[in-house]
Amino acid sequence: MFITFEGGEGCGKSTQAKLLKEYLESKSKKVALTREPGGTEFAEKLREVLLSGEGISDPLTEFLLLSVARRDHVINFIKPKLMDGEVVISDRFIDSSFVYQGYLKELPLNVIEQITGLSIGDFMPDITLFLNIDPGISMKRVLENRQVQTYYDKKDISFHTKINDSFLDLAKKYKSRIKVIDASGSQEEVFERIKNVIDEKTE
Repeated sequence: MFITFEGGEGCGKSTQAKLLKEYLESKSKKVALTREPGGTEFAEKLREVLLSGEGISDPLTEFLLLSVARRDHVINFIKPKLMDGEVVISDRFIDSSFVYQGYLKELPLNVIEQITGLSIGDFMPDITLFLNIDPGISMKRVLENRQVQTYYDKKDISFHTKINDSFLDLAKKYKSRIKVIDASGSQEEVFERIKNVIDEKTE
């Protein structure tokens, strides 16, 4: 099973992904935790370029770099793990491209779909967990907890509100795959909601 976490900056994806890994391992499942951009040595190098924002002239250039990283990630990490019977959990995947390069930077969605088809075919997550939280709360977390802020962290609240709204639009479009999780409350409360969704999916 391939599970992805999506959401805006500071929504708690990384924390919840780790908690889900621990939970599934407690049920005797082998679990691989990864992230995008990144997940392989080559893709992690591209991650540094992408998150700095330096030298990236337009949304298409950014998405092409992401697609190269994603293809390497899928071919050399995700698919081999799935073939070995492991559950793979990724902090971000294709939906982040639809939101960040598509909705936010206005790269046509059909261009994203076409390039994605060329790079990874029809490979998609089995389930995507979108952590829905008020951007004001999530950005407060970022400012308090991150020692080094990324290019996206430095954007204003309207930018982050658009991110959240765009993920909600995607969730309506792909409602059979994308599950909206209320990410307000404590880590334990949020994880309980995630656990209920995953338990239902794996029964």
